[in-house]
Amino acid sequence: MFPSGSMNEQVSPTPETPDESPLSPDMADVASESPPEASPAPTPAGRPWRNAGRASRWNPLKKAPTWPLWLAALLSVGLAYALLDRVLLFTLQGLSFGLFRVFRVYTWVETLGWLPLVPLAGLVILAPRLQDWILHRAGGYRRLDLATLGQGYPETARLLGLFHQQRQLPPPQVSLLTSSFPLCFSYGYRPAAVRLVLSDGLLTRLDDRELAALMATELSHRLGARLTLPWPRRLTLYLGLGLFSGLTLLGQLPYLVYWGTSVWADRQSRPWFRWPAALLACLAYGLFQMFRWPALILGRARWPYSDARGLDMTGDPNALTRALLKSCEGMTDALRQEHCLPHLVRLWEPLLPVAVRPAVALGSLPESTPWEAVLPWDWCTPLGGWLVLSQAQPRLGVRLQRLMVLANQWHLDLEVPLVPPTRHATNGNRAALYLAPWLGLGLGWLVGTGLTAGLRAARLILFDPWIVPALAIAGLGLGLLVRINALYPDLPTQRLDTRPDLAGFLAVPALLPLDPKPFYSQVSLLGRPGLVNLLGQDLWLDTPTGLLPIRYLAAPQQWDQAFLGPRHPVRFLGRSVYLKGWLRRGVAPWVDLEMLQTPQGQTCRGGWPLWATLLSLGLIGISTFVLGFFGVSS
Repeated sequence: MFPSGSMNEQVSPTPETPDESPLSPDMADVASESPPEASPAPTPAGRPWRNAGRASRWNPLKKAPTWPLWLAALLSVGLAYALLDRVLLFTLQGLSFGLFRVFRVYTWVETLGWLPLVPLAGLVILAPRLQDWILHRAGGYRRLDLATLGQGYPETARLLGLFHQQRQLPPPQVSLLTSSFPLCFSYGYRPAAVRLVLSDGLLTRLDDRELAALMATELSHRLGARLTLPWPRRLTLYLGLGLFSGLTLLGQLPYLVYWGTSVWADRQSRPWFRWPAALLACLAYGLFQMFRWPALILGRARWPYSDARGLDMTGDPNALTRALLKSCEGMTDALRQEHCLPHLVRLWEPLLPVAVRPAVALGSLPESTPWEAVLPWDWCTPLGGWLVLSQAQPRLGVRLQRLMVLANQWHLDLEVPLVPPTRHATNGNRAALYLAPWLGLGLGWLVGTGLTAGLRAARLILFDPWIVPALAIAGLGLGLLVRINALYPDLPTQRLDTRPDLAGFLAVPALLPLDPKPFYSQVSLLGRPGLVNLLGQDLWLDTPTGLLPIRYLAAPQQWDQAFLGPRHPVRFLGRSVYLKGWLRRGVAPWVDLEMLQTPQGQTCRGGWPLWATLLSLGLIGISTFVLGFFGVSS
């Protein structure tokens, strides 16, 4: 997905001839010193590819304004500051309360001011060293020099060497991970010391052209953006990879606590050691899910610029398209091989070129399914911008469609003939119903603000801080309540094979998560064993039509199963089971589990509708209780 303005300049390159291996025009004088070599084709046999050509001569793309990138960075830092401020403040207030109750020492903390910026700055500064250690802890790696890389991938090695030579940087630090997952990312805060990480799974999946196109986008991340302020003294600010590395580290640290605590708890046989550690692991996982959000804002904003700059280097949008789609297939094959997502992938997912869950769903489709049949949903859905908020990568279909538009402008054959984006007619009431909780939250906040202002103007109250949040909570609860029946329709009670064809399901444009399909079929259950999967965060269905993630929440009547009881889904990993639930379409499809049953009759039940009802009624009850006492503080 390119930034605004980068696609406006028309160019007229000539198509590639078989013996040419072009680089960007600004590298042409250096490129002539080392003629290209033939590239290998290590891609495993499978889906046929068009292997569309590249441009041999092209003009640089028009530079897009960088203010969206700066705005995303500002929002990311602001969100990280707010989250750190709340967590540190609640922690210090809890310690103050404990000191007062035990030692009668009063040390109450009211506000932290700018203090949360200190650990945030420390994360950015220490990110390269700490992430080196995390990389070694999560998977281990070995250094890869350009000479070794050039033996199998000469164009990629040549691109890396020219990039650093032209900018007078030291040789790149390339690390090779021993992992079957196709991984590619970079981190660090100084252009001269940025780490570039590849995996064995990526090298065996891509050929030289595709790897070079992918490397060009990674190299573009370190170019960053510069902003010159007229005051004081024309201060120049630089936004590079360092801030994003620090924001990613903010989420990695609680994940390491969750991972280590879960592994330690699995080794304990005494319940008074095991279950407190498991609860601590769940708390750390919740902090991980919370602290990963700041990196997502900046992550989505940086890819349009890196794609545009990468194509300036290679002129090969078709190779980049193949690299991204082959990475999706590699994710699926590796997941089926290892039966779960390794911690390495979860730790570094914000830095990867493709989001894991959408990639697995696309990569698991049959080879006969054309990409152009399942990708249009990304730009047809009216809520695409809303549904993509939970990942650091833009929608893959939108990104590839922009690449194909550029290839068409350069008069190249298209690797994936994606049609221009069109909006399909969508029921606006369904979209509003899906967003009802957030619309209710906003409406409640507005009503509360107006009511408070009116009561104060009428001198009925002086000030009450609880009216606005109480009405906002009531709006959230009512929004959850009104969409429950649409979100969880009745499922067939008898055992019928209602498994939809995944390719056909993904090909339907403008589907919303509020349009579920009943899913009831015999499947194989994959996932990570042990307490590390206590919350069901790594559960997958392996079906004949594709791989699907499961969302599991134990039913209240089976609350004991939440603590890895004999009917917890983790107990059935690797087995063939009957599963009933709701298949939904989002950026990645998933199944909300309603019932899981083994051939022997063991049954695990999910509780999504009941918990949603209890949550909505609880929020309404809390808001009613608060509003009943709104005059106390007047």
